[in-house]
Amino acid sequence: MRFVFPKGNNYWKLRKTLSGKDHPNFNNSFFAKKLSETKKRLFKEGKLKSWAKGLTKETDIRLYNAGKKISKTKKERKLVSWNKGLTKEDPRVLKISENSSKTKKEKFARGESIIWNKGLTKNDPRVKKYSEFLKGKPKSEEQKTKLSITRKSKIKKGEIKIWNKGLPSYLQPCFGIKRPDIKRLNQDPEFIKNRFQKLLLKPNKGEFYLINLINECKLGYEYTGDGRFLVGTRNPDFVDIKNKRIIELFGDFWHSERIKNVPKEEHIKERKEYFKKYGYNTLIIWWSELKDKEAIIDKIKLFENPIK
Repeated sequence: MRFVFPKGNNYWKLRKTLSGKDHPNFNNSFFAKKLSETKKRLFKEGKLKSWAKGLTKETDIRLYNAGKKISKTKKERKLVSWNKGLTKEDPRVLKISENSSKTKKEKFARGESIIWNKGLTKNDPRVKKYSEFLKGKPKSEEQKTKLSITRKSKIKKGEIKIWNKGLPSYLQPCFGIKRPDIKRLNQDPEFIKNRFQKLLLKPNKGEFYLINLINECKLGYEYTGDGRFLVGTRNPDFVDIKNKRIIELFGDFWHSERIKNVPKEEHIKERKEYFKKYGYNTLIIWWSELKDKEAIIDKIKLFENPIK
């Protein structure tokens, strides 16, 4: 059975006809289903248009009154929402959610719908109200993933610019500033050990050079710069545990005065004094010194057997 609107007729006239004497059982699910199908078809063909399209309850009194009437009827009949108690995993909820999402995307693409907060700033009362509503509400993993994907996409398109992109670390405004919790955790050896394990550190070129040199000269040092061994809360590069000796390989840039914000001599003195508290003597070797193999060997031997 297929309903056809006569020319100049509309949905409400058809409903009135069907709910009259000719069809006393209009409320029967069969008629309701057929009417719904007809309505959808006519909307699709463009023969039927929604009277409330483009109107809002703030601007149109008819829509406002209709909303109040529906709300009042629901309260009087004590109607329960069909999806009350259902989770997002329920097939019915999933289907409606997917259809709604698809419709929204299609409308956005056609320009028929716009995001309500597009062009608004944080100072707008509506944005402030929504922000307060969301404050303190934990986000699900799905929400976090979607937000991350959206942000990355916007950065790629150039819609969002990373304000500190291209700045070297020592010029970053937060460089050298430590939060109280980080300061506390940096005193915890277990936390530091776990952090090193997660970093999966490997020897760099300079450390590989020293490892080979130590093995070649049969010196008693072991590479520990991957976090396997801590002295207090610090991780030395090379350790001779038996003779309580440490070798630290300092990069000329990362251990410079510009980065450490202290004179080079003070930085070296502080490092040596720290390890001395635990009974270790320390030798500092700079990357620039690795060019001269013989000079490095002589420096290590002099460190082991100082001239009295």
